[in-house]
Amino acid sequence: MWLNCHSYYSLRYGAMSLEALIEEALKYDIKALALTDINNSMGMTDFVKLCKANNIKPIAGVELRNGNIHLYTGIARNKEGFRELNEFVTVINESHAEYPDRAPDLDHVIFIYPFRKLKYDQLKENEFIGIRPSDLPLLLTSDLRHQQVRLLIYKPVTIRNQQDHFIHLNLRAIDRNVVFSRLTVEDVSSPDEFFVSADQLHEIYSSYPQIISNTERITEDCSIDFDFEKVKNKKTFTRHHDIIVIPGTLHQIFKMNRIVRLTYRSNIPPLNCGNNF
Repeated sequence: MWLNCHSYYSLRYGAMSLEALIEEALKYDIKALALTDINNSMGMTDFVKLCKANNIKPIAGVELRNGNIHLYTGIARNKEGFRELNEFVTVINESHAEYPDRAPDLDHVIFIYPFRKLKYDQLKENEFIGIRPSDLPLLLTSDLRHQQVRLLIYKPVTIRNQQDHFIHLNLRAIDRNVVFSRLTVEDVSSPDEFFVSADQLHEIYSSYPQIISNTERITEDCSIDFDFEKVKNKKTFTRHHDIIVIPGTLHQIFKMNRIVRLTYRSNIPPLNCGNNF
């Protein structure tokens, strides 16, 4: 049910550490949780460790934004989906480009768009529309109320309390390089982005049981896990066909390497050893 949670890895936005996020989830007896930090997945390894230690099902995701504009949130169905998301984010970061308005075609990732971002007939098979609590009054007059199969609960979590919200405002002011009074609604999170009990969440969406069941199904279908027991360091960094040994060559290389190192230490101009190999 909780498919959009931020930690302080959402730089200059999130106010909670991973430990605080998990501790808060435990207070509300939450059994599954998606970490969707903004434009990165840096905290995912530690998040999975903490979830496993506290009997919470971890779900991996990334919230994609261009500046303040929330485009969509990617939720990995599994490790393959997590790889696809990371490759997508890496390509964008390395090219210094903006994220596209439409999500890429990734086989193992579902994408959740903000309400009113797309029409129902524009959605692909793996795309959904997230409905925030504040969107529910607008849903009453939207055509989407008759097409709820593609709607999900979207209750972001960024803070625990008013103190966290104050920290969040400070972070946003630093990011925007403005004083508090110049922050806009688009600059900051909603002050209600915190956990509530399962009963409260069901009560909020009680008029839309289809949305509740859709979200439960997606939460059930998605998970992430890593093997923290097996040592994955390479025992060797070459394969047998990476090195071709010519008789007598290694001795000559070692000898010339020693000459070069001795030359460097004695401040004598380096020898031109190219013709000796």
